Amino acid sequence: MLKRLWFFLPVMAFVAFGIGCKDSGGGIKQFSTIEIDPARTTVEVDNSYSSDYRITVRNTGNIDLNITDLVLDYTPVTDEETQAGPAFYMRRVDLPVAVKPVGVGDISEQYFTFTVSFKRYEDFKGRSATLTIVNDNTEYAEKRNLAVKFNTRQCAPNLNLPAQIDFDHVGFEDSGEEMIALNNTGACRLDIDWVRLDGKPTFEIEIDGQVIPASEDFQEIRFDPPLSVEPNSGTVWTARFTPVDGEPDKANLVIHSNNTAAVAGLNQVELIANSTGPKLTIDPNPVDFGAKLIGKVAMMDVKLVSSGTADLVMTDIKVETIEAVGSFTIDLSTIPDGPPTAEKPLTLSPGASVTIQATYEPPVEPSALDENDVPIKDRAELIVKDNTFSGETVAPMSGFGVSAECPTPVILIEEGEEVGPVTILHLHGEQSVGANGEIDRYNWTVTQPEDNKFNFVPNVTFENPTHQANVAGEYIYCLDVCDQEKCSWDNDCKSTACKKVVVVPDEAILVELTWRTPGDPDEFDEGPDAGSDLDLHFAHPFAHSQDVDGDGQPDPWFDETYDVFWFNVNPEWETSNPNARDNPKLDRDDTDGAGPETITLGVPMSGRVYRVGVHYWDDHGYGIAYPRVKIWIRGIQVYDRDLEDLGLSLSRCDMWEVATITWPHGTVVEIKDSQGNPKIIPKYQNDKFVGLTGGNCR
Repeated sequence: MLKRLWFFLPVMAFVAFGIGCKDSGGGIKQFSTIEIDPARTTVEVDNSYSSDYRITVRNTGNIDLNITDLVLDYTPVTDEETQAGPAFYMRRVDLPVAVKPVGVGDISEQYFTFTVSFKRYEDFKGRSATLTIVNDNTEYAEKRNLAVKFNTRQCAPNLNLPAQIDFDHVGFEDSGEEMIALNNTGACRLDIDWVRLDGKPTFEIEIDGQVIPASEDFQEIRFDPPLSVEPNSGTVWTARFTPVDGEPDKANLVIHSNNTAAVAGLNQVELIANSTGPKLTIDPNPVDFGAKLIGKVAMMDVKLVSSGTADLVMTDIKVETIEAVGSFTIDLSTIPDGPPTAEKPLTLSPGASVTIQATYEPPVEPSALDENDVPIKDRAELIVKDNTFSGETVAPMSGFGVSAECPTPVILIEEGEEVGPVTILHLHGEQSVGANGEIDRYNWTVTQPEDNKFNFVPNVTFENPTHQANVAGEYIYCLDVCDQEKCSWDNDCKSTACKKVVVVPDEAILVELTWRTPGDPDEFDEGPDAGSDLDLHFAHPFAHSQDVDGDGQPDPWFDETYDVFWFNVNPEWETSNPNARDNPKLDRDDTDGAGPETITLGVPMSGRVYRVGVHYWDDHGYGIAYPRVKIWIRGIQVYDRDLEDLGLSLSRCDMWEVATITWPHGTVVEIKDSQGNPKIIPKYQNDKFVGLTGGNCR
């Protein structure tokens, strides 16, 4: 693609200043003229994109024309422009230059060409510049300082495109394709200089023959020169989705352009797939019989639920043994028209269900024990052939034989077995089964990350408690139950049920703060002034607040827009698109000790350098605290600093400047003082918030 200039004239047109004539004595007059192309001396500049304006000087006289100086008179209109460079500028030109008359000497000596450049700024403010060509043309003295004036034209492109592309349901070994229409409804040319496709490589887009797969490392694909869309015209890109499983999937297409209607020039399109279609939910899943008395057949109802958005079609339901001494079977007599086959399938509309009965016959002797003295379970699979993505839905089946009739604990977790941080899990034990009467006792336990200092609510003996899984890591929930004769933990039962929940950061950046306060006798209690109050801060590079540390530069902390903390929990930093996920969020503010506090950012902006800090807001009389900060980038923990390990602590009002995070590489750099230690600023108090701290820190 050729680099576009502001103006294109197919025919050279010159303006001449000074004309030749005979002298009074009848001889040929010696003279020089100055002519420029393009011929205009007032230039209107489109401020929606950066570009170059080339000027060519020619001399139609008969003696040399000397260009002695080029003076560009322009003053930047914003502080940003002053720092980053002027909007109008010229490259270095060697002067003076002698322009020979047309037809005299080498052709390169008959013309003098130079360029005035315009650099676009997103503020779209009006700008004017004057170029003066200082020359010695002999005919008109007033043209010896020939002025060309440049004025920006207030003009804005506008990108219209769909907010979402839905691939609907795409099956196994298939590929879906959708068109993305981009239209420029503005009055100026639209220039797209980069795109980014965030997501799994199951998605890709094709732009002018270039295929761009999605990635999870926020890689920007740049175009040089930019992709251009003229006013009142459009272009079409192709989006594709090739699934690897039947789970719902999505990606986010980010487009950066000179679109003045979008914040920071960013537009986004959400790509979604397989959020619709047939789906089968087997309840319960797994089908776990637990401990069953030898010599007796155990039965369990299993519900097959059409949980998708399209009809579920089943063609076979069967059990396949994996490893078992006992045996598993199913009873399909409850299906109205009999067991489904390929010739006579069972079809369930969305929301409909059918119940079958699964049976387990334990071995004739109690099941053997493994090296940990735990019964070895019989294992099988319940397999349903259907029209879902993979063509079948599978539920594990298990059980083991015991010599005594034992209660069977059953754990259900509403939120599933993989969740994001700061999730309240709803645990259910009410489906536990007693062997000798009703269940009359429940006992829950959890093995959790050390920084997650939370108990079951209301208590460990409640049938269906809740538990806060706030920090990333593995949580093992176990349940024991008792009926009127036996408990699941008894030596002749050993049927304790356990389930693992993994808390995985699902955002690009997760910052977590926890702390220990030695003077707090109970860091698990809650309520006003029940513990020390430390606050996590996450600052945008635009953050400018009071210079508390006295280094002569604005501090980022306590900026009411560009610092995320308890006062500013979910600011609007980048685009206004609610689906963009490019604005940070304080997910939890802990005011009574231990934490955690977490801040997440789904889609950071390329080129940003974010700052992380911790401020000791109020000790509530409990004294020093030892903060610990962890940082995850794209789900991987990359930073962990506990000040207690260094023998350092924070006192009331102290500010710990922790680290910077540079995007898109996700580089975390610890901030240190001049001695190479963590940078802690004592008695850090922003005057805007002094009235809220209960006193002056200084």
